[in-house]
Amino acid sequence: CENGKIYFSILVDSAKFRQLERDPRISLCIDAGHPDARTVMIQGTVELVREKSAWSENVTWKIDCRYHETEEEARLYNSQMKSQGPSALVVVSPQRIIGRDFN
Repeated sequence: CENGKIYFSILVDSAKFRQLERDPRISLCIDAGHPDARTVMIQGTVELVREKSAWSENVTWKIDCRYHETEEEARLYNSQMKSQGPSALVVVSPQRIIGRDFN
């Protein structure tokens, strides 16, 4: 999450990508997992960024680093993802956010 938006990458040849091209509305549920009983539900619209730019590559790199312990692991993951085919950056503009804490 940055600048009030949520970012993630998606493969261009996936069914999810084609669905978002047809209909830019999205619902996300982020679950903290057991035993943490918190969730966030987000409804909004997406912009699909297919064209690579310094900005989109930087955002993708930040995402990769967020989920890996070292830069080396992030680079390996990034390389593996690029070998799977072209991807797009999904930029979610939230319109409704609901947080739940069941603890």
